[in-house]
Amino acid sequence: MVQRAITESAAAGAEPARSPEDASAAVDFLALAAAMVTGLLLALAGLVLLRRLAGALDTPLPAPVLAGAGVIVAALAAGTRLAWRRQSPGRPPVPAGRLIELVPGAALVLLGIAWSLPGTSAYGLGVLWGVIFLEEVWSFKGVLRGRSSRRSPPAEARQPSVAVDQVAPPTKELPLHGIPSGEHPADDVLQQLTRTRQADGTDRLGGWVRARFGPGQRTESVHLAFCPPFERVPRLEVSHRGGPPVRVKTGQLLAHGARLDLKLAATAERPEWVLLEFTAEEKGVRS
Repeated sequence: MVQRAITESAAAGAEPARSPEDASAAVDFLALAAAMVTGLLLALAGLVLLRRLAGALDTPLPAPVLAGAGVIVAALAAGTRLAWRRQSPGRPPVPAGRLIELVPGAALVLLGIAWSLPGTSAYGLGVLWGVIFLEEVWSFKGVLRGRSSRRSPPAEARQPSVAVDQVAPPTKELPLHGIPSGEHPADDVLQQLTRTRQADGTDRLGGWVRARFGPGQRTESVHLAFCPPFERVPRLEVSHRGGPPVRVKTGQLLAHGARLDLKLAATAERPEWVLLEFTAEEKGVRS
C-alpha cells in the first residue's frame, strides 16, 4: 500500500478569480458591438428599401450575389444576437435586449422584400429566404432556451449532493475510512490530506479541512484539490467534526477536485471555524 500524507498550515489556494473590472469591460464591449451591428443592419435595410420604393433599385441582383448577400446579413444578425446573449447569460430580459432580439429579424425581412424584385432568379430567392428563415428559427429557439434557463437553476445548482445536507452539531464518533476517530488535527492546521491505495486497487483521499466564517458571514465555499486527479469522478463523503452547526453541500464534484458549499445555521456573530472530515474514493481502476 502506497501512502502519501500532506499537512498544510495555510489555507487551500482558491481558484483564480476574474476581476470585476475585466468582466465589466467584456460585458460592455459585447453590448456595444451588438448594438452597433444592430444599428448597421437596420440602417442598411432602411436604405435598400427606400431605394426600392424610389425606383432606384429596379434591376434584379444576380443569383450568386443575392445568395451571398443573404448569407452575410443572416450571419450578422445571428452574431449580433449571440454576442448579446453571451454578455448577459441567464439574466432577466431588458428593453435593449428585446430590441436586439427583434430588430435584426425585422431588418432581414425588409432586406428580403427589397431584394425580391420581379424577374429575380428563383435560385437566388430560395437561398435568400432560406437563410433568413433558418436564422430566425435558430434565434427563436435561443430565446426559448434563455427563458428556460432563467426559470430553472444552473446545472451546477441542480447537481445532486453526494456529501451531506444537514444542520447538525459536531460529531466525533463516526470515523471515515483510513482516518482514526478522534484524531483531530492541531488547531493551527487548516488542511490535512492522506492519499492511500488499498489492496483491491481502491484509490482513496481522506483528510481534514477548516473553513473560517467572519462576523456577519453565514455562507462560505471550500475548494478541495485531488492531486494527482482521479481517473473518474470519485465518491465523496463529508462529515462535520467541529464548530457551529452548518449545512454542507457538494457544489461541484470533478475528477480533479470538489467545491463544498457551507451555510451556518445562524449568521456568525464572531469569527468561527468549522472543521470538516472528508473522503474521496474511487474503486480500483488503476493497475
